Order: sequence, then C-alpha cells, then structure tokens
Amino acid sequence: MRQSVVEAAAELIGSLPPDEVPVPLRRFARFERRKRAKLAGQHIAAVLEKDAGFRGRVAEPLREAQADLVEAVEGGLVPPAADPVRVAVLAYLLRPAGWTELVDSARAELERAATASEEEAAERRVAALKRELADARAARSAELDKLRAELRESKAEVAELPRPPHNTLALFREE
Repeated sequence: MRQSVVEAAAELIGSLPPDEVPVPLRRFARFERRKRAKLAGQHIAAVLEKDAGFRGRVAEPLREAQADLVEAVEGGLVPPAADPVRVAVLAYLLRPAGWTELVDSARAELERAATASEEEAAERRVAALKRELADARAARSAELDKLRAELRESKAEVAELPRPPHNTLALFREE
C-alpha cells in the first residue's frame, strides 16, 4: 500500500513545476518516476505524512480517475469488491473520518488474501508431490514386474539345463 502511495506522489512530482515541489523532494524531481519512487520513497512518505496540501495534490488525479471509489471512501461505505490497495491509498491521501479503519481493513484483507494464496500454493505443491509419488510408485511397480519376469525366465533356463546324475554328486563328495 505504501508503495502505491509513493508511486502516485512520485508521478506527480515529475509533472509539477520545480518551485511547487516540496523542498525536501526537489533534488529527486529530475529523476525518472520509478527511480524517484525507489530512491526518494522514504522522503516522499515523510512529506506525505506531514504536508496535507501535498497529500491533497497527490490525491487530485486519483479523484478524477476513480470518482466513484473516492465518493465511497469519503462516505465510509466501500464496496466489498473494491481493490483493497486502492481503498487504502485513497483513504490515506484523502483522510476522511475513520480513514485509519479503512486502511486497517484493507491491510487485513490483503493479509487474508496472501494467506489464502500461500495455502493454495501449498495445496498445489502437495498435489504435485502426490503425483510425483504416484509416478515413482508406478515406475517401481513396473521395474519389479520386469525383474520378476526376468527371474522367472532365469529359473526356466536353469530348469532346462541338463542335470548330472545323482551319483555324480556323490563321486565329487568322495574325492
């Protein structure tokens, strides 16, 4: 969520005239947007926290682009299907009454989604391991069948070999 807020501010900084960029961020204004967000992220976050005017300017393009969601956030009635990151970004920038609850709710939703995603990944891994085990068992079974067939053939060959007479064995023992 923080990264989304910082990226929105980084984009705005690049479009502002230099004298309108907050003083702590002016040295980063000439950077490309992604580089600005990466290198100045902490500075941008600090200015956003302290400077309500700058926070409002960052929110302006979002107000236009996401008018329905902005209205819902300002009214405190966010649709359940709304992207939790967008809700948190708007709540943080607009700071309506109860904005911290909206951010906390969005964070909890993201954590639930991450946990569900981890569980799904674990289930997929277990299923893959079960398939791998079944394949290994099938290969082992096929190898055992092959070895048993070879053993039967060897026994049959031995059975077909001519046997020395019984007394021949006795002669070998006497010597």
